[in-house]
Amino acid sequence: MKADYNSIAEHWRNARKALPQKDRELFELFLNELPANSRVLDLGCGHGIPVAKLISDQGHRITGVDHSEKLLTFAQIEMPEHEWLLNDLENVEVTDNYNGIVIWDSLFHLPRQEHLTLLRKAWSALQPKEKIINFTNRRRLELGKALLKSTILKTVSIADD
Repeated sequence: MKADYNSIAEHWRNARKALPQKDRELFELFLNELPANSRVLDLGCGHGIPVAKLISDQGHRITGVDHSEKLLTFAQIEMPEHEWLLNDLENVEVTDNYNGIVIWDSLFHLPRQEHLTLLRKAWSALQPKEKIINFTNRRRLELGKALLKSTILKTVSIADD
């Protein structure tokens, strides 16, 4: 399932300006776990707002990856100091080390059988003791908070059953 976000880029840009409060709570926990001036990979970044902007506003460096040229153009205009890469999530090669990785409302674009492949790529790019946050379901916020605070788990995934 891959949407053509180029055809709706302007609408998407206008519609996605703020994080829902429950998402914001989880993101704040994620951000609090990051060392100062962290490198964060945002897979499926879209136009960078609200997620990359929130991360950037905390002083972190972002590498954003998306398959929509138009959405990436908006991200480059809004936050030119960060790196924006055109690529499909199923083809992305993650070679650098990051302090955190965000996959917000993006994983569902891949066939379910490809989810683990992408998560393994992301996992291998994390520095020791760092976190991945992936969520597509706001109903499991409390579970996500508990998992994110865990010192055992690196991946927090809030998704439908």
